[in-house]
Amino acid sequence: MNSLRVSSYIIPVKLENETEKYILIHGYTGAIDIIEEKYWNELKNFPENNRFTSETLQLLQNRGYLTTKTEHEEYEYVAQLAQLLHRKQSKLHKSFGFLVTYNYNFRCPYCFESNISNHGCNWSKKVLT
Repeated sequence: MNSLRVSSYIIPVKLENETEKYILIHGYTGAIDIIEEKYWNELKNFPENNRFTSETLQLLQNRGYLTTKTEHEEYEYVAQLAQLLHRKQSKLHKSFGFLVTYNYNFRCPYCFESNISNHGCNWSKKVLT
């Protein structure tokens, strides 16, 4: 198991109400676990001074906290997963926007349509029928 390494997508959060405990969140597997601080310290320093049993190592790997992927392979996996989820989401949910009128000057400092006034005054003053 020398090829195992700590995943780059672990989000550790120290619990305020429970001293010496952490909640671990894994970014792409969705695993959420509460562990004692001593185990978090051992995990983040893995594989040095590894005292985990083979069953615990298997569990950590199944939850995504340990991986055999390199950092680059893990990054590529997450990128592919994100693209797949984005494509699925865009097929399932369509959105439409309605502009009732262009009868304003598009000069608000926060306006994302400010370049629309480059089409000329006549174009932006059209009235809907």
